Amino acid sequence: MINYVIMALLLGLLLYFLINYIKLKKDIKDFRYIYKKKSEYGSITKMKNYSNEDLKNIAMDFQSLIEKNNDLKLERNEILSKYRELMANLSHDLRTPLTAVLGYLSLIEKEEDLEKIKRYVDISENKAKYLNELIEKFYELSLILNIEGEVEKNYIDLKELIYSITFEYYDTFLDRGESLEVLSPDENIEIFTSSKMLSTIIYNILDNMIKYSKGNNKIEIIKDSDIRIIFSNDIENTIDGDYNFLFERSTVLDKSRKSSTGIGLSIVDASLDKLNYNRNIYIKENRFYLEIKIPMQ
Repeated sequence: MINYVIMALLLGLLLYFLINYIKLKKDIKDFRYIYKKKSEYGSITKMKNYSNEDLKNIAMDFQSLIEKNNDLKLERNEILSKYRELMANLSHDLRTPLTAVLGYLSLIEKEEDLEKIKRYVDISENKAKYLNELIEKFYELSLILNIEGEVEKNYIDLKELIYSITFEYYDTFLDRGESLEVLSPDENIEIFTSSKMLSTIIYNILDNMIKYSKGNNKIEIIKDSDIRIIFSNDIENTIDGDYNFLFERSTVLDKSRKSSTGIGLSIVDASLDKLNYNRNIYIKENRFYLEIKIPMQ
């Protein structure tokens, strides 16, 4: 009787292991099939919830790799799309003023009226200056975008940096019949940052201010839980709201301004990305605001 019981137990165990073996083989075959589909066709088929713990963990890891790979493909396609768009826009932006310069030079060759020749030369010179500015801005933007890893940082006096840069623009604003007011706390404000990149940001914002401002230009430094730098100036007949789209390349608020490259704020945006600083552009009551938030160290 005991022998029959032992034999029944052994048969039961054998049957149990046989069933699990067959099931494991089926799961492995299924796993290999899904892996092959993914490898050959880029499928993102969900892995099954396997009963075997080791195979289950492998399947979960593999599914995670599938999803990460898919995300990387989407990111790559987005980068390629933006790159193609950038190249197309760059080609158009450079070709337009260059074509104008060549056109006016052709007119100068055929023209005998000195007044017209002088006017054509002046227009060609302005177009050439615009083209030169465009090339320099694109070059500056490309250098920033190609920076890899952390930018080099050091401790600087924020107020001193801002005051020294705004002093360089004093005569420019004065020639326009305007002023540039800087408001800041009495205390020194020391921050750990890239003075070179922050200077690039301030220069480009002030260049933008010169092109579009209608007066009442201000830079305000506020120190509370964070450090905020707020650039503001008057503008005309613009609806209140969020204007962060102006950070996009070649986007301008006044499309009638043919002398504006629209790249300055893209340089600001790319530089702020490298420094991990938040920013915001908004308009309120016909006043333009660009706010930068620097986290306290």
